Amino acid sequence: MVNHLLQIQLYHKIQKNVAKNTLNPVQEYLNSRGIGKQLQKEQRGIYNVTFNGKNATEVRKADGEIIKYKLGNKDGGAKHIIRRHIGNGKYGEVTDKELLQMGEIVRNGKIIDKVKTKNDGSINYGYELYKDGIRFRVIINKKANDEKIVSMFSDRLPSEAGRHAQFKSSPVEDIIPQNTENVAKNLYPI
Repeated sequence: MVNHLLQIQLYHKIQKNVAKNTLNPVQEYLNSRGIGKQLQKEQRGIYNVTFNGKNATEVRKADGEIIKYKLGNKDGGAKHIIRRHIGNGKYGEVTDKELLQMGEIVRNGKIIDKVKTKNDGSINYGYELYKDGIRFRVIINKKANDEKIVSMFSDRLPSEAGRHAQFKSSPVEDIIPQNTENVAKNLYPI
């Protein structure tokens, strides 16, 4: 009986140690990429706002200024991004791992030329970064001294899952005839 109780106690101790040493998927991803602690903190914050209901986190721009990434609503913030852009088959599809790169897009991306002024006196501007053949954009709303992230999306279209947007009619198809028999007869008359 005593031996059985020791086994149960030992089992519970092992379970507690395993739970302490187990990393969540975000920490595993960040550690595998060799990302520094400051970036880990930023990306953990982005993850927690988006998926765990945290109210807000900070994203740093290249010059050290801070932009707020907030939970928001259907019109802007994490709720908007989840509703409109995260998941297969959505316009501007962004994966979870790509979302964690939001700070990198803000720091390394170029500022988009198009600036939209809104009725409330705020302006929307954005950063754009091409990565692995896909264009990512982060849209920011600036009002007075407050800047917040409104949206993040890619140039993927829903009908092209996993691919980025392309022209609807390819100019090459217009030039090359589709009937290969006629092409062969015209090129090589017998």
